[in-house]
Amino acid sequence: MDEFFINKRDRTNDLYRVLQQQSLEELQRLAGEIWTDYNAHDPGVTLNEAILYSLTEYDYRLYFNLPDYLAEEHSRFIPEKFGLYSPVQVFPTTPVTPDDYRKLIIDSVEAVENVWIYPGPEKRGWYEILVELSPVAEVVSRVLVEKEIRRIYNRNRNLGEGLREVRFIERQFLTMVADIELEGNVDATELLAEIYWEAQQFFIQGISYRRVEDALLNGATLDNIFEGPELKKYIVRSDSLQPLCRVYLVPLLYKRLGLLKGVKTICSLYFTHGGQVFGDMIESVSVEKSYTVAIPSPETPAEVNLRVGKIPVQVSIDKIAGLIYARHARLYGGHNTTRDMTPFFKYPESFYKAIFGHLSICEDLPDCYGVNSRGVAADEPERRKAQAAQLKGYLRLFDGLLERGLDELQKIPDLLDVNGKTPETAALIKRQELLADFRDRIFGENSNPALLQEYNFYDEGRLDCLDRRRKFLRGVPQWGRNRFKGLDLSDMTAGNVPGIKAYVSALLGLEGGMERPVVNVFPLYNLKLVDDHRFYKELNGRLSHNFVIDAPLKDEETENIPVLDGLCTESDFYDLKKVIPLLHYNLIFEGLFRGGVRADNFRIINLWQEPDRLLVFHHCDGSWDEWVNLGRFRSRNDLIEAANCLHRFLVMLNRKSETLYVLEHHFLSPDESFTVTIVFPGWSVRMADARFREGCEELVSARLPAHLEVRFRWLNAIQMWKFEKAYYAWRKEYAAGRVREE
Repeated sequence: MDEFFINKRDRTNDLYRVLQQQSLEELQRLAGEIWTDYNAHDPGVTLNEAILYSLTEYDYRLYFNLPDYLAEEHSRFIPEKFGLYSPVQVFPTTPVTPDDYRKLIIDSVEAVENVWIYPGPEKRGWYEILVELSPVAEVVSRVLVEKEIRRIYNRNRNLGEGLREVRFIERQFLTMVADIELEGNVDATELLAEIYWEAQQFFIQGISYRRVEDALLNGATLDNIFEGPELKKYIVRSDSLQPLCRVYLVPLLYKRLGLLKGVKTICSLYFTHGGQVFGDMIESVSVEKSYTVAIPSPETPAEVNLRVGKIPVQVSIDKIAGLIYARHARLYGGHNTTRDMTPFFKYPESFYKAIFGHLSICEDLPDCYGVNSRGVAADEPERRKAQAAQLKGYLRLFDGLLERGLDELQKIPDLLDVNGKTPETAALIKRQELLADFRDRIFGENSNPALLQEYNFYDEGRLDCLDRRRKFLRGVPQWGRNRFKGLDLSDMTAGNVPGIKAYVSALLGLEGGMERPVVNVFPLYNLKLVDDHRFYKELNGRLSHNFVIDAPLKDEETENIPVLDGLCTESDFYDLKKVIPLLHYNLIFEGLFRGGVRADNFRIINLWQEPDRLLVFHHCDGSWDEWVNLGRFRSRNDLIEAANCLHRFLVMLNRKSETLYVLEHHFLSPDESFTVTIVFPGWSVRMADARFREGCEELVSARLPAHLEVRFRWLNAIQMWKFEKAYYAWRKEYAAGRVREE
């Protein structure tokens, strides 16, 4: 019987012993002759060992696996929560090559046996799909199959590409005529089924699969396995994605049949159809008009003569079709696929551990020290109580150190969580920023481009910047997968956007990241944006809001507006209309719209010998230097509140006015292939800035495929209204099928 025993710990690996030896040596060096005894009964040694025990316990709590610290109570470790994504999330992409589209369609449409993708004969960027229906799906409606193929293609297509036509292969049945001599002792029925199977494969080669575990055993890596689109059935064998054959050489079939076990000699072999004999070469009339072999049945006997020597061999014709179907299922059936990928993505096991509490070092000391929870006896003198309190305060220094360390350990999930809580201190904010920088380097992204740092028009603080960066980094799997994906024009939902629009909107913090008309921002508040020239030259006489400053304002006459914290709410607008007379006219001019995002453009003017005050806006942008009276207030606090409310409202309007559209020219003009125009609204404070526009164009151009010609348009409010009206009308017509691709 084997003996069970506990191995004695090596003293050199015993942290407590090592610390004990080192601390005593250090104490002796520091104390010199002050201590005469370094044994356990010495109070200094007792205190030292209590501290060492706590340090050893602390070290123990630091040596669990990382998933244990990231696991929640009553919950397992979830890697995605911390930006740790599985291969199936980060490796697949939208289809890029024709084979990618083939795999996706074959994987998604059960009635399809094979497909081929061809460039359109006239226009670049347009493709045609040729479909081979499964032999067991001949009764399926071709209309439904085409509709499903178009749906899949449109949902996954690349920018600058489109599907012009879906066609189906029509195959004529040829009769195989042959005289074949067999070896003795073979099952003639099974061999005849093998012969017809090979003849069928001669004309139609199906798509075969390989199981993931087999691929891994043969040296494949996960990035190879997940190359291309994400599939439901893994893995489509790339070597089975052969081009569609147009010319069939009968001698090649001779060779294939001659390799079958049991075949001795092929004396003759040819095909017939309608009195025509094909003995050497069979050529298809067109890609969709081809051939296959007719399978014999009791109604149509085989014209393949099998014999052993000169003696004919009898076969069971009624079994041939079943044997061929079984062979087809063995080679191309679903048992060769892997549909459940979870066994290949085993996350590390994790166990939540309640290790973050700390029991004070004082509790490890005997009662005679008077520092544990029982304290000093009530009848002890005050001096003794003071000494105990002093010792307890000294030990709290060590307690504080350990508690802070355990608290940091407990906050690791919040620190790493991509959906984590808002950091509460400057130190935590700095750590989150460093973590965002680290994730940028891992994913090859830059979630805080210099463009946003240089043109921070909306006073984005560190917390706002961090929140935007974390939102962007949460979408990393989506950016890698869909960045080059085009719009699904058959889908009118607002969330259906091109990949580059979703990417840029998240990166720049654009609130208009959905497919919604951006010009509706103003009508929603019953407002109209007018240009500065019209406001000052045409409307000035009727509105009388601006006034002439005949001399520089004195310090005692004007004040800056104190900035109050807060977010804009929908009710703010109704409060503003009550106190800002300009808004009664349901308009807002560009100078106020853009300049109002800067709080220092608002001023308080204290009226001389008047109890009231004016809220004024200084419009100074190079073209204009005007002072606009926004309202008269009796209460200074009311004026400050109104100014801050207006400032927040204008920031919100500017943000909601920012979006982009991706126009693909091949849908609009047959002569402009692989060309896209990025349309921006150009009236927000950021997008009216020439250098910010240049930065946006550089950013978009660098992230689009190199084969696309990229153009940019920046529209004012009137131009954008016309554009969006036409754009959404066209989208509606296209989705309804009333727009021809040509």
